[in-house]
Amino acid sequence: FDLNFQASGTSSEEKKEINKRRFDQIFKHKSEIEAQSGLKLNWIRSEDTQISWIQYKVQEGYSSENLKEVREKLIDAMIQLEKVMSKYVKKLE
Repeated sequence: FDLNFQASGTSSEEKKEINKRRFDQIFKHKSEIEAQSGLKLNWIRSEDTQISWIQYKVQEGYSSENLKEVREKLIDAMIQLEKVMSKYVKKLE
């Protein structure tokens, strides 16, 4: 899954600036977030676009045989990440 940072602003440049600032504020807590969630996350800060994101990948990949198991892992990861991230998201400027 991907967690995207997108702002509503009056211009594309404003949105880009807000998104990067918010991503950077969250990124300062990368170690804490990963330790508390138990997840190894990919932190992607795109300089060229408005959007930056945090990504989690299931390590073993998926196929039709293990799709249910992978879905469950992703759902569990998203629930855990939401619990950990909520306190940081509330503090965003």
